[in-house]
Amino acid sequence: MQHSPQGIVSFREDGAMAMSVAKRFHVEPTLARERRYPAGELLIQHHGVSPRHVLVVGNVTGDLSSLIRLIALAEGLRQTGASSVVLLAPWIAYGRQDRIGEQGESPIGLVVGRMLAQSYDHIATLDAHSPAFVKSFRGKLKNVLSSSDPVREWRVDIVVAPDVGATLRAKQMARALGVPMTVMTKVRTGIRTVTRLPDAEDDSFVGKRVLLVDDLVDSGGTLLAAARILRERGASFVGAIVTHAIDAQAIRMKTRNEISDMRIVMDHASGALEQEALGRLTDALL
Repeated sequence: MQHSPQGIVSFREDGAMAMSVAKRFHVEPTLARERRYPAGELLIQHHGVSPRHVLVVGNVTGDLSSLIRLIALAEGLRQTGASSVVLLAPWIAYGRQDRIGEQGESPIGLVVGRMLAQSYDHIATLDAHSPAFVKSFRGKLKNVLSSSDPVREWRVDIVVAPDVGATLRAKQMARALGVPMTVMTKVRTGIRTVTRLPDAEDDSFVGKRVLLVDDLVDSGGTLLAAARILRERGASFVGAIVTHAIDAQAIRMKTRNEISDMRIVMDHASGALEQEALGRLTDALL
């Protein structure tokens, strides 16, 4: 976005986030209205004539109606005068559906990326899942990764990705902290999924301070299994940084005996987002 936003629009559930962004630009945010016809059809309406440069604040959730309404809002803003419409969306769901795993599957994440790219001039999100997902936005996506600054005080010796999917952000974090990294693997044995470390000396983690890095944690099971293995291998401290947590409170409770400290950037259950991350998302669009 080459110009500061002259208008900021969101839906009601993202109003607090939009308000935080609006304070930076001294712009009064407005709320778009969402209504339904008796047959269940969606109707989106915003307020009057649009300024030339508009910032939309909102997430794409598992309910794809959130995607449709963001697309409809962008179209409505352009029809009423906006020449530039950008999207700040910390969470864009379906990023893990970025390839065809079995014959007949549809990579919905790539469809989501292409649809948003057609509607918005630029988009900023927090920790997109994969290079393939990022590529689907056709150069319009600014992918903001988790900052290493808040965890420097933990003084970790090594960064660990709890599974292969977390490799990208673990590499970035290890590089920023100036420490080595390793990647754990998940192996399915029957009905169970076992997390394993790569071949290494049995004492390679003894007395070490370890940081687990993951982009999205659903139940916390993989994170817990990884922490237990690291503890068994002698780690003196196991911290974790999670970009997206489906339910931060439940994950903290589940892992409290194995993980010494945990930083969660965005909690989907409460909608809480670190102000530091929100600031970097905003900067990415300017």
